Amino acid sequence: MSFSQLINQSIVIGLLISTQAFPADVDSREKSHREVNLSNVKVEKREKSEGAKATGPSMNRGEAFVVATEGKLSAEIKKTIAFYERTERTLPPKSSARLQMLERLVNLYLENAVYEANAEFRRYDQVYTSWERAGGKGKSPSVDNTRSKGVWKQVASKSAYVMKQFPNTRNADGLMFNQGLALQYLGQEKESARVYSDLIQKYPNSDKAGEAYFQLGDFFFEKNDYRNATNNYKQALRYKTSRGFGWSLFKLGWCSYNLGNYPESLAYWKKTVDVATSSRQKGSDQLKEEGLKDMVFAWVEIKQVEEAITYYRQHGGEKYIGKFLNQLGNALVDAGKFGEAIRVYKRYQQLYPT
Repeated sequence: MSFSQLINQSIVIGLLISTQAFPADVDSREKSHREVNLSNVKVEKREKSEGAKATGPSMNRGEAFVVATEGKLSAEIKKTIAFYERTERTLPPKSSARLQMLERLVNLYLENAVYEANAEFRRYDQVYTSWERAGGKGKSPSVDNTRSKGVWKQVASKSAYVMKQFPNTRNADGLMFNQGLALQYLGQEKESARVYSDLIQKYPNSDKAGEAYFQLGDFFFEKNDYRNATNNYKQALRYKTSRGFGWSLFKLGWCSYNLGNYPESLAYWKKTVDVATSSRQKGSDQLKEEGLKDMVFAWVEIKQVEEAITYYRQHGGEKYIGKFLNQLGNALVDAGKFGEAIRVYKRYQQLYPT
């Protein structure tokens, strides 16, 4: 799996995964695991500048607390999984009690996959930093995702098993989505796309179908097939309450940009910011920042200097004004339009005199 795929999935999956609601009789330990958030699962490709001195990543108290908490939660989840695995075998094969326990197992495996991936990426960061400090000699370190892959395999197989044993479960759409998600993380993109397509056909009115359209859009986007990606992202927009709605707008911006339609890409990113600003969904702040940050590329192509400055000031994106002006100035220099570039740089100096 490429760096771009990892980064893309880490952003999206944190917003798309939602576990099924647990019945009221679930114990307090399991209730603490109801929310699954993959937004912190990410790998950033480091660029080492000439002469740069490598320094170790510093961890503040808040980050240290998160690491310690995740470790404890992961240990508790593993204990709960072991208990449920033993218990479900003792229940009547087709009973509702066994179905509930199996569905809880899928959710717990899903959450544990998140914690394992987080731990793997932290270990990678430490190893990479050590390699960088040593002068970056030899092969660059890579992420060892053996543990998380093992858990994702459990998510995929358990989801498929539950659907086979209980084909009429009311959570079938969620189980199918989790299966597709796990296959996607395991690098089985074609099989994952097939599961998402089946989900859409069987449950066209479910919000999970909207999320599946979004993931199919990503499937084509990663292959640089922006037209088919656009078609699927647009289908995802029919599901306005789906967690993939805002991110579909964001990715449509990139499809339009890559197809050379810069005004359309800007329009999509502006809509992304509007939707994120009015949304109460978890991750909406991140979505807004991504929209503000990436629309810089469209502004550069359109070359609307004052319009961009006004927009950013009105929407809380002042920190991107300097970046926009610098990129536009550099683009104009590259195009040989030196007079225009000088005017842009002077505007930058007016805004940032020091």
